[in-house]
Amino acid sequence: MATPDKPYLPRAGLLRQETTAALKNTAWQIGMVLVVARHRKGWTQDELARRADVDQGSISAIENGRPVSGKFTDEKVDRLFATANVNEASFARQIAFVKYWRDIN
Repeated sequence: MATPDKPYLPRAGLLRQETTAALKNTAWQIGMVLVVARHRKGWTQDELARRADVDQGSISAIENGRPVSGKFTDEKVDRLFATANVNEASFARQIAFVKYWRDIN
């Protein structure tokens, strides 16, 4: 029970699970943005990888809500989304999340 001097906080494990689930959901949503942009162009992952000069495995990871390798630089993230014509102004927070998701894993 919470008291004024000791507020209720969920157990750390539960909070960590909820945070992880929220991050995975956000990652999945961003992946769907990239999938839709790629499909609108009629490109495969390989075609997008070639045009953006990034590896196909990183595209697959993003599209499936998994973190990319630490070797996948900010420049590559920006280039990938620009090549797919994902409007950076509209999706700046999502693009920043891809970089954050990479950095915490």
